[in-house]
Amino acid sequence: MEDNKYISKKPIEKQETKKFPVFIGEVINCSRLAVRKAPSVSAQIIETISVTDVVSIKENRGDWIKVQTDSGTIGFCMSKYISIKAKE
Repeated sequence: MEDNKYISKKPIEKQETKKFPVFIGEVINCSRLAVRKAPSVSAQIIETISVTDVVSIKENRGDWIKVQTDSGTIGFCMSKYISIKAKE
């Protein structure tokens, strides 16, 4: 059996996994906010959420934010109506 000089015989140290912040958003500056199927004002409204409702942020696309509501609906809201913060 040939000894491979490139294989380390040192034990592998456990590497730390990086934790990325989870972001949430709160509805602000409107009483009812449309959650749309696509990032467009002409896209179908799939749910409506109220002021102070909290959503999970899935993606930030500038003027639009992809969110998941408490009921599990995933859609898009206009970013100017969502206050984003890191979940504690």
